[in-house]
This record gives sequence, structure tokens and C-alpha cells, in this order.
Amino acid sequence: MQIQKLTRIGEYVLRIEPGEKLMASLERFMRDKQYGYATFHIPTGGGIVDIECSFSEKGGSKEHKIAGPMELGGTGGNIAWDCNNPTTPLVHCHIGLGDENGLKGYIAHLKEATVNLTAEIEIIAYEEKILRKIDERVGLMLLDLPNYSPSQDSTSRPQGPSNCGFGGRPGFGGSSQGQPEKEDVEDQSGEEVEKLKKDLAEAKKKIQELRNLNIKLNKTNSDLGKRLTQSVSSVPPKQ
Repeated sequence: MQIQKLTRIGEYVLRIEPGEKLMASLERFMRDKQYGYATFHIPTGGGIVDIECSFSEKGGSKEHKIAGPMELGGTGGNIAWDCNNPTTPLVHCHIGLGDENGLKGYIAHLKEATVNLTAEIEIIAYEEKILRKIDERVGLMLLDLPNYSPSQDSTSRPQGPSNCGFGGRPGFGGSSQGQPEKEDVEDQSGEEVEKLKKDLAEAKKKIQELRNLNIKLNKTNSDLGKRLTQSVSSVPPKQ
């Protein structure tokens, strides 16, 4: 079992417009907001078309396409980041679908769909950045979380080799390296903290300089405005 403690930092209601892509809209939200992780629920939606979905199997998935329109219900998921491309959000969504022919229901993994009427989504955003990486045991991109231990801080990373790096995903030229020794991590953490303190002090100094400059600019604009008013008032009217 793996576990990660999260810090909730925001809640949103998102309405997808007719003609917009459902998954692409969620990806855009995450890319624009740059939250570490998010969960979502779709309590209201309907009339979705051009549905691409799949059923997960060990080592892959079975793809399906449904023209629609279909009713939407019991739909939710999460948004994490690709460990091999941390600027790419990965939306994991399970969808409940119903058609008008005998009110048949379907549950599947959603890859994409077009909103024909509406999709109203509730989103909860979190601070901690969660990545997905290939789990070679099942051949799927799973959440990369610390290993659970009752005595372990849930925010620390698991020990041992990890394939979740910037060198590429397993089987595509990526390399795996073990975690650094505890002493090295502590030394690096201390150096990073000192560097962050210096950067913060420098940033505060620059902010104050910008504030002072803004005050001067406002005063200059005010003086220019007064001069302009005086100049206009001193011009004699045309006869």
C-alpha cells in the first residue's frame, strides 16, 4: 500500500460548453492552474457524443467507440502529472453512461468525449504534486506515492530504485537509479533551505524596489496631469 498526505487549497465548479471536449477541458484547467493534484466529480451532465472509452486489462486495455448521445452519471476521477513529462497533466476518469434503448448502462475508462448539452464538474485541488509512472507489474500508469508505514511520515518518498525520472519511461531509453543516502539527502536539504532563504530575501528586496518605483511613477503621472490641466486652462478661447 502507498499513501500521500494532501493539502486542500481550492474548490471549483466547471461547466463544459456544448461542442467542447471533456477530457481536454480538464487537462487545460490543470495546465493553466498548475495545481499539484486534483480530484473531480461530475454530478450533472448529459447528451455527450463521440465517446472513446476502454476497459482496463493487465498489460493494456480494450478500446471502444460510442457515437451517442448518452446520459452521464456516476462519473469522476483525478488529475496527476506524467513523471516523464511533468508539464503534462494526466486525467484518469471512470464514466457511467446510459442510453435510451432499454435504459442500458455502461461503465468504462473515458479517453475522450464531446459535450453536446452540458457537463457540470466539481473539482478539488491540492498543493502536493502527484506523478504517474509505469508500473511494470500491470503495464499501466499508476500514481507514484510513498510506501505506507505507520511510523513513516507520509510525505517522504519510498526508498529503493524508481523509474519515475526525467530520463524517459521504462523501455524507452530511461534509466533507473537508487535513492541517495540519508546523510546526502540531509546535506542537500540544508543547502536548498539556505538557498531558498537567500532567494526569498532577494525577492523581497526587489519587490520593495518595485514598490518605490511605482510610487515615483504615480507621483510623476500626477504632476504631469496637473501641468496638462494648467496648460489647457491657460490657452485663450478661440474668437
